[in-house]
Amino acid sequence: MSHVSRRHLLKTGAGAAAALAVGPFVPRHARGAEEITIGALCELSGPASTIGSQQALGIQFAVDEINKSGGVVGKGPGVGGRPLKVIIEDTESKVATGLAKAKKLIERDRVDVLTGVIFSAISLSVQEYVNRDAKIPFLNAGSGNPAISEPPACGKYTFQVLPNSRQLAPTTTAGASSPRSSRRTRSSSAPRSRSSARSTRPSGRRTTRPTSRRRWRRSPTCCA
Repeated sequence: MSHVSRRHLLKTGAGAAAALAVGPFVPRHARGAEEITIGALCELSGPASTIGSQQALGIQFAVDEINKSGGVVGKGPGVGGRPLKVIIEDTESKVATGLAKAKKLIERDRVDVLTGVIFSAISLSVQEYVNRDAKIPFLNAGSGNPAISEPPACGKYTFQVLPNSRQLAPTTTAGASSPRSSRRTRSSSAPRSRSSARSTRPSGRRTTRPTSRRRWRRSPTCCA
C-alpha cells in the first residue's frame, strides 16, 4: 500500500470534505439560488504555512470543481443548485489572529460554514466561540488533537474531518506488531548454534597459535 503524506491528504481530501459537508446543513443566509459562502481559516504564514498553504489550495480546488461539475445534493452547480464561494483568511499560525479572523468571517462576511485550521490550539479557541456564540457549522479539516471532538470542547456545531491522533494510534501499533516484523524479530533474536557460540566465546588462553608444531616440540635432552 502506498504511503500518503499528511500534506497530500490535506490538499486533496480535506478541501473536498469541507465543501461536500455543507450539503446536510441548511445555511442561515443562503436562500434560493444564492451563494453558499464558506469561510476557510488557513495557516498561510508562520510555522504551519507549508501545510496551511496546501490546505487552502485543496479547499479552493474542491469549490471550483463542484461549481464547474454537476454539483452535489441535487442538480445544478454547487450544493443543491447553489454555487459555492470561499473566503480564505490567514491565521498567521496564531491563536489570537485565528480567533479574530473567525469572528470577521462570521460577523462581517456572514459566511454559512467555517473550515480549515491546522493548529489544534487555534481550533479549540475558534470552536469555543462557534459553540457559544456563532452557532454555525465548523468543520475542522487539519487538526489531530482528540480534544477537538471530545468533551468538554466538542459541541453540536463542530466536527473533526480527519482522524485524530488517538484514532491513528492503534493502526501504528498494529503495523509495529505485524507478523512480518515479529518474524524478523524472532529470527534476529534466535539462539546461535553451539559451534558459532564457541567461535565467538572469549577465552583467557593464548589466541596466537604456533605456525609449526615442530617448532614447539621439546627436545629429548632438555630435561637431562
